[in-house]
Amino acid sequence: MSSQKCTFCEEQNNLTREHIPPKNLFFKPKPNNLITVPSCRTCNLGFQKDEEYFRIAISGICGDSVKFQGLLLQNVNKQLAHQPKLATTIQGNLQQVEIKTKILYGWRSDDPRIGRIFQKIIRGLHFHERRTLLPQNQGMSWNIIDEDFIEKMGPVQFLIGAPVHDIGNGIFQYKVRFSKTGNSLWLLKFYDTVEFFAITLSSGF
Repeated sequence: MSSQKCTFCEEQNNLTREHIPPKNLFFKPKPNNLITVPSCRTCNLGFQKDEEYFRIAISGICGDSVKFQGLLLQNVNKQLAHQPKLATTIQGNLQQVEIKTKILYGWRSDDPRIGRIFQKIIRGLHFHERRTLLPQNQGMSWNIIDEDFIEKMGPVQFLIGAPVHDIGNGIFQYKVRFSKTGNSLWLLKFYDTVEFFAITLSSGF
């Protein structure tokens, strides 16, 4: 692995493997098709607290998902009982959104801890798909797909017909389209319930 670089910071030393998406989103037994990418130990350790935050935060919008219940029973309730301050912080970063005519609670798009995990997922999936690193200066944005977003964001339509990549039988799914100029559109779906749109952009699509 010495010729490789960290998927996230491009460091070449002390490399290990990082799961994409975070493996704590999956309950036991873990699926046999988990994605891993090269990562330095600094990035690997640096993601851990944000991954715990992400896992609990997703419970605010996927809590009624049948697929989510296994994770909820195994880990999330136990973690919240031991970290009440974390639960309070997450609650303060939720906002009400309408998803397919149903009111749920979604994340504020400016929550930096959630943003770091989305960036990790997109960078990791980009490497997995293309075997190249996403440039550090590549612009990236993400948003929950609610009723308002669907009406305003035409690029989602470009993902219609793209193949679905499934990790863990519906626990995590994604679609992607790459442009000739290196930009990309992503659809991320968690627990067969809530979808997010992400885009990486360096020039015209």
